[in-house]
Amino acid sequence: MGKTYNYSFFSGLIPSDVTVNDIPSDTVTGGYFNSNGTPSKGYVWFRRNGNLTITGNLTVNNARKYVLLVNGGNLNINATINMNRKGDGFFMAIGSGDISFDPSLKGSGPAPAVEGLFLADGRIRTGAGTDQLYVRGSLAAQGGIVLERDLGVNNGLTPAELIEYAPDLVFSYPRNLTRTRVVWKEVAP
Repeated sequence: MGKTYNYSFFSGLIPSDVTVNDIPSDTVTGGYFNSNGTPSKGYVWFRRNGNLTITGNLTVNNARKYVLLVNGGNLNINATINMNRKGDGFFMAIGSGDISFDPSLKGSGPAPAVEGLFLADGRIRTGAGTDQLYVRGSLAAQGGIVLERDLGVNNGLTPAELIEYAPDLVFSYPRNLTRTRVVWKEVAP
């Protein structure tokens, strides 16, 4: 049986010399990430043991790169998370529980509501809102992704959830969170 790519797997890949900044409160604003934390190996690593709610918008500035670990609780995203410019920043959240987006989150014109890579051991819930949720990045959940948005009569013409692939975020993925052992095996034609 192969590896299960969950919270334990990814947190186990973080080298012991990486500084992981503990989040002391169960609620933080987006600005908390920009003004706190010590960078380590090119990223600012944050960890919350227990539930975490992000309020207040986060704009990732100056090519900052964030990895957020939420262990033993759920992550509630109640604010926008955006890069200052495409290709100029990184945000990733890995949770051992659920990741939920507030129903009021929506994109603003061509700008997404949320940018980043989101991985949950539980479920990812898009929030039962009546506006389109626009995510630029990736969503992955062991327990499944629950698409809860309903645009009413516009559902037939416009997707209630729009997830746009973001190669710049994938290319900014931390090398420390990849398996280093590659197995090459010759296969007969």
